[in-house]
Amino acid sequence: MKTTGIPEDTQASQPAPSQRICSSCHRLLPLTAFSNNSNGRPESRCKECQRTRQRQRRQAAGNTQQTTASKPERVLITDVAERETRLEMIRNAIETVQLSMIRRACKQHENEFYLETGWKIKMLYKEEL
Repeated sequence: MKTTGIPEDTQASQPAPSQRICSSCHRLLPLTAFSNNSNGRPESRCKECQRTRQRQRRQAAGNTQQTTASKPERVLITDVAERETRLEMIRNAIETVQLSMIRRACKQHENEFYLETGWKIKMLYKEEL
């Protein structure tokens, strides 16, 4: 008498609940040889295969980082010898900071307004656009 819909011959080939087959090395190992993923279920690769794979990936990533061009270094304003260039850089930096502060203040005032009046006004405004 069958209790499940799975044929008997396939039930025999399935690993026991305390064991799992590694998807990388295809060995039948106990569950203690597998790490648990974020869902609490065992990973598909055993810990040994995961270590090997991570080592290979780190080595490959290390090789590519050396070949890619790095970002151009930023010039310090204090290191610029020409006075006019240095002053222009300072003016540009001040303007950038001021614009950023204005944008931040506008965003804060807008958020305060919406919190005081309620979100319905914002939704109505979006629908009209």
